[in-house]
Amino acid sequence: MTKTPLLQIINFAKNENCIFSTLELNGIEICKAFQNRHYPIPDGKYSAVKYFSPHLKRNVALLTVPDHKYVEIHPANHFNQLRGCIAPVSYLGITGGIDSNACVDRIIELFENSKTIDIELIERWTDISL
Repeated sequence: MTKTPLLQIINFAKNENCIFSTLELNGIEICKAFQNRHYPIPDGKYSAVKYFSPHLKRNVALLTVPDHKYVEIHPANHFNQLRGCIAPVSYLGITGGIDSNACVDRIIELFENSKTIDIELIERWTDISL
């Protein structure tokens, strides 16, 4: 039986609009990420499935988060494109990041050998300000 992949989202910094994170697969960073600070996802362990988003017209990762609906890992470059979702990116900036589509594609590839992936959100705040 194939082991379910574990994707850790480690929050490390924030500013007035964003929460900045690294995404690690089995302890190896695969990309950066950000969230809209005004719609944060609580720390915890969740499962995710591959989901076709009618709004985005592409596959995204849909997380099962209690008391939240449609928490997705989807492409975005600016915090105002997120309402309780996570955007993986190659590079972070003050209001978000860039190269999001390629990073989402890397995450969707995790579903090739598994119907679900495990997601763990962790806070490890640093003194870095962005």
